[in-house]
Amino acid sequence: MRRPSALLVSLLCLTACAGPSRRTQEVDWFKGGYYAGAMVGQAILSTSESEIDGHLQNKGHMSDTDLDKSDFAWSVFGGYRFEDPYAIEVAALNLGQVESSIGGTTGSVEDLVKDVSKLHPYLGKGVSVTGRWFLVETDRAELALAGGVWIWAADFEVQSATGEKASLYSDGIDLTFGLTGTIALSDRLDLRVAWDRLYLDSDPADVLWIGLQGGLNFGRSKRMGVN
Repeated sequence: MRRPSALLVSLLCLTACAGPSRRTQEVDWFKGGYYAGAMVGQAILSTSESEIDGHLQNKGHMSDTDLDKSDFAWSVFGGYRFEDPYAIEVAALNLGQVESSIGGTTGSVEDLVKDVSKLHPYLGKGVSVTGRWFLVETDRAELALAGGVWIWAADFEVQSATGEKASLYSDGIDLTFGLTGTIALSDRLDLRVAWDRLYLDSDPADVLWIGLQGGLNFGRSKRMGVN
């Protein structure tokens, strides 16, 4: 029996490999890179007037506190977005200051001023380092869960109507977490809105942010056809 010729073998191989053309597949990808931006917002302490009056009452003072527990806040930030749905971000932020007016009766104005300086809530400024996990990703919008730490410092002064003063300085390293959403305005510019909770010792402050975020060297997620 004769062996098939080389030409016939080649034709059979071509026939076996031939088939219907492969379909074009849609593949999502994201090219990571650096980004930076700035935000403004409002910082709000969770402490209430009644809590301050309760603490002062335990110290022997009868007080009536009027607390302005919110202030203008700002932040500048920069980060690196990995190709996976994660990012790391560093921010400098200032939450503003807290002001209050405290009236009432006390045996010693000097003692009242000192006690207020020890227990009065405060906002601060500092630097945060957070990791971000992107829960939702589309061509134009993203939602990320953030968590990390921030290094903060705060100082304020208490002064009575009769001139007594007391100053307090405090600092620490505490936890922060929040949610961040971005909406694409262009290929390299996003509108950014966020909510963050930052702790100052045991007193949490909530911040609502709005700002802009720009990509320094990355492209947005795209959909490509692959044969």
